[in-house]
Amino acid sequence: MLVGDRIELVPPTMDLQPAVRSLVEASQQELRQFLPWVDQALDDAKSIENMREAIQNFESFQRELRFFILSVDTHELLGVIGLFIVKKDVPAFEIGYWLGSAYTGRGFMAEAVALLERYAFDNRGAKRLQIRVATHNPKSLAIAERAGYALEGVLKQSERMPDGKLADMAMFAKVR
Repeated sequence: MLVGDRIELVPPTMDLQPAVRSLVEASQQELRQFLPWVDQALDDAKSIENMREAIQNFESFQRELRFFILSVDTHELLGVIGLFIVKKDVPAFEIGYWLGSAYTGRGFMAEAVALLERYAFDNRGAKRLQIRVATHNPKSLAIAERAGYALEGVLKQSERMPDGKLADMAMFAKVR
């Protein structure tokens, strides 16, 4: 568990699955703009399987280390942040994140990124952290910029959005 002033990042457990599903359901309009997995997260069987995979990945240090963002005060689920393994031999990771719509604009994700960054550099020996953000996603762009990640470039038409359109992706990174 990683604890900040207002949030804590906890590893995946099956106990969190119903809260994740509820948060996705409440936030689906906003999440659907950028994230392709919303329909799967709203399907109970697929959501349960996804949580099982997240637990297995976390325990075996494979693909993604997913953390769940909880309020320190209420233990309410606010969102999710993940550390995707890009290259174990560097080590390099990519940070991905989303918040429930009711919790955006309040600094929770900035705190989560700072906690996960410290964990990656100090506990996982990261040499490179990167964040890829659709250039038409101003909230996520602002998080990467405020966290001090350097814009390395824009990958033109490199990601297909859930609406089927191609999007340019800004690549941000921080190295140590």
